[in-house]
Amino acid sequence: MPKVKPSTPAIEYKAAEGASFGDHDAQVIALYLNKLYPGGATPEEVLEAAQRHDAPEALKNQFDWNNQSAARKYRINQARKILRSINVVIVTSGKPVESRAYHAVVPIGEPSRRYVPMQIVWNQRDLANQVIENARVEMESWVSRYQRYQRLAAAVASAKGVLNKIPRAP
Repeated sequence: MPKVKPSTPAIEYKAAEGASFGDHDAQVIALYLNKLYPGGATPEEVLEAAQRHDAPEALKNQFDWNNQSAARKYRINQARKILRSINVVIVTSGKPVESRAYHAVVPIGEPSRRYVPMQIVWNQRDLANQVIENARVEMESWVSRYQRYQRLAAAVASAKGVLNKIPRAP
């Protein structure tokens, strides 16, 4: 009787929520990168792959090849990192509590996100609701990402319990 090899599961790649490309491009990019770097790739290798003559347009199009505009975008990302990297320590009842100093929210009347000091955020219901909703979305994303790992089952169950306690924004 011939030996039957177990079948390899079919793998489909999809774009994550918020990706700058769609499911088809995610499939094309992932297959290309997996072929070049079967053991995994560094961001530097992905950039090098995108510069190759045989790179798919789906990958090449994810980069800004104009150095002037790319430099500005990079500096804006550096500025975001700075704002996300500052914490504030507030002493309440003799106990120091450390928290993020700025939250990315969209104030009423503003066209886009701004980094607003936490003292303002927590004193304006609409801004506080955005932070709470962002926390909910991040936790849901974490649960979705790790729920298939048995070793994390208890942590995922705990996170689901916490999710049920986070009030939904009105």
